[in-house]
Amino acid sequence: MKRIEDTLTTISPKCLQNTGKAFIGATGELWPCCWLYSQRRDLEIWAEQNDCDMGDIDMNKYTIQEIQSSKLMKEFNKSFDTPTCKKECSGESHWTKRGHLTSVTV
Repeated sequence: MKRIEDTLTTISPKCLQNTGKAFIGATGELWPCCWLYSQRRDLEIWAEQNDCDMGDIDMNKYTIQEIQSSKLMKEFNKSFDTPTCKKECSGESHWTKRGHLTSVTV
């Protein structure tokens, strides 16, 4: 597993920035962001590798505050070690905080 310091130096998590937003899935889960919701297997794999329970984000069972203080969310917010986070929130990402493509020189 990658060191947290290595991951965080290359990732600027949009979900923790002022304009970042969590995302409520169609079946009532509170996801860190819409990108992870659309690539849900990334978070599922991360949860398996880090002994976390995906059920912790179920809004049918828990309040928003309980989800935010769950082991899954606390540990995830320390690492952001998923391919989706690296793609969408790394220094290499060409997406703005609102999801619009910035100019890219090819």
